[in-house]
Amino acid sequence: MASDVAEELKSQEGAEQAAAPAPKRSSKKRLLIGALVLMVVVVQAIVTYLLLPGAEKTHKLEEKDHAAAEPAPEPEVGAIDGDVAEVPVGDFSFSNGTAVPGSIIHVDFKMSAIASAKQASNLEQQFKVRQARIRQAVNKIVRSSNLEELNDPNLGTIKRLIREEINRQLTRSYVIEIVITDIRTMEQ
Repeated sequence: MASDVAEELKSQEGAEQAAAPAPKRSSKKRLLIGALVLMVVVVQAIVTYLLLPGAEKTHKLEEKDHAAAEPAPEPEVGAIDGDVAEVPVGDFSFSNGTAVPGSIIHVDFKMSAIASAKQASNLEQQFKVRQARIRQAVNKIVRSSNLEELNDPNLGTIKRLIREEINRQLTRSYVIEIVITDIRTMEQ
C-alpha cells in the first residue's frame, strides 16, 4: 500500500511537472503570436507609406491652400479711397437652379476688381491669361449661391467668395474688392 501511495505521488508530481511547462509554452505562444501581429501591422504601415507617397505632398498642398484661402484682411475705407485702380473683369450671365426649388433664376451682371494702382496692370494681364479659370470660378460661386445671397443688396457673401477665389487663382492677393454693377435677376 505504501508503494501504491508512493507511485501515486510520483505520478501526481509527474503530472504537475508536465502541467507546469504548459503555461510557459502558452505564454511563449502568445508572445510569438503578438510579435507576428505587430510585425504584420508594421509591414502594412510601411507598405502603405511607400505606396502612397503623395499623402505627404497632399498634406503640404492642403496647408498651402489653407494659407492661400485665408481671407485677406478687409481693406480699410481710407485704403480703398487712396491709390487704387478699377480693372474690368467682364460681363457675366448665369442660371441658378438651386436657389429656388422648382424654378431657375437667371443672373446677369458686370464685374470689376479694385486693386492697388501699382498692381492694376499686372492684374489686367493675369485676367487675360486666366480668363477661363476665373469665369469658371465666378460661374461656380453664382450657380451655387442661395436665394438669400442673391437677394442681398450688397452681395457681400458673393463678392467675398469671388474675391477669395480670384486671389487664389492668381496665387497672389491682387484684388482688394469686387464691384458688381448692373445686376439683374429673373426667375422662371
